[in-house]
Amino acid sequence: MKNKKRLVIAVFIIALIIAVRIILEPKESNPSFKGFNKVDIGKIKSELSATLMNIDEVSAFLAPKKIVLVGENHFVAEPQIYFTQILDKLNDKPIVLLLELSQGSQEEIDAYLSTGDEKHLQKVFENGHNLPLEYILKWAFINKGRIKKVIAFDENSLHVLFNRILLTDTRNETMAEKVYSSIKEFQDARILVYGGGMHMLKNGRYRYDSDTRSPIFPRLKKMGVPENEIASVMLSGTDRFPLDSLWTNKGALKLNSNLGDLPYEYFIDYPVFGIQKAREAYDLFINLGTLTEIRKAK
Repeated sequence: MKNKKRLVIAVFIIALIIAVRIILEPKESNPSFKGFNKVDIGKIKSELSATLMNIDEVSAFLAPKKIVLVGENHFVAEPQIYFTQILDKLNDKPIVLLLELSQGSQEEIDAYLSTGDEKHLQKVFENGHNLPLEYILKWAFINKGRIKKVIAFDENSLHVLFNRILLTDTRNETMAEKVYSSIKEFQDARILVYGGGMHMLKNGRYRYDSDTRSPIFPRLKKMGVPENEIASVMLSGTDRFPLDSLWTNKGALKLNSNLGDLPYEYFIDYPVFGIQKAREAYDLFINLGTLTEIRKAK
């Protein structure tokens, strides 16, 4: 009887916490893209093709940077492929890779990179909460002579879950701290950070208008990293951003150009607070064209 009573009390407390969370949780804003301004359409058609950069120009742009934050659309292959092509070209310094994988995967990642035994790689992705970043890890093994360290810099899934229940999301701060500690530890290396595009924004707050949703870039600035040492890049493609209906050729757009004054909503179909222009979101926005879906590892 006592155990039954305790169970009822526990269920009640959990239900109460969930109810309070639902009441207090910040509400999402619908993506605000309502269509293109006619003046903007003319500007895009006249300037876009002449402005696009190829991968060699992208690599030259990134070469002076100490920290490169690269955002992707999840569960598609082309962003990973393009990212490793950039890594091939940025070959003047050792590399530290930080990947949006749970920190609990670190031991298996280290074992895979040490031995090449894919049973360790398989264990990383048996965790259904990890993004399917096998392509990058396989590249890292092949090129391990250039790699100082590969770091799984995301929180473990249960940590993320409980923080969200308690409205104390700490993922971006955890990620930023991992990047900062890598900068300090590996001073002769270039730090390349790869994960979801919202984590890599230059400014603003995503999904909710909450400081917990402030991305890595501004957090690094608060930690004292000079802004001119950081670059923010977004890898996207067909059907993943509104402007793709007018931007049909593959290529990279440098957002400190005239086209960087376009509304950010043309590039991001997701709620972002605190920014208005595309140049405030990323330094480079790259259209990879058609994207190929990757199924999550089982």
